[in-house]
Amino acid sequence: MIIDDKTLLRFMNKVKFFEPGKCWEWTGYIRKDGYANFWVKNKVFLAHRFSYLIAKGDIPRDMSVCHSCDNPKCINPDHLWLGTHAENMKDCAKKGRIVNPELNKKHCKRNHPLFGDNLRLYKDKSKGLIFRKCRACDRIRARKYREHRSEV
Repeated sequence: MIIDDKTLLRFMNKVKFFEPGKCWEWTGYIRKDGYANFWVKNKVFLAHRFSYLIAKGDIPRDMSVCHSCDNPKCINPDHLWLGTHAENMKDCAKKGRIVNPELNKKHCKRNHPLFGDNLRLYKDKSKGLIFRKCRACDRIRARKYREHRSEV
């Protein structure tokens, strides 16, 4: 991709520079997930990916641009590295950044309590994850299944 001077100047005007080695924070639009967007010729880019593209060149289709600084607003090319999605997730886990909102839920989607005797835990050995299920919802699903089977 060829980047003209006007686009480059517009991009760099949205960056707050700090000391050398520190994060360069994006001052333009920030999405709800904390990452920055930048529009170029009717196409939206994640600002950190655009920064990598400018400084280091093309990004292979199957690669992610990852932050070593763990700051999604940072576009400092020295803080960015290429990795697969799996490598990025391993880096997140190693640094303790993976937050699973499911583990914080107190009730299921039908508002049954997700604790005590109503809680059932499942472990997915292939992914190494633990899932929580509501026993009351399991009973409702089983009853509906039995009713459906008896009608057939």
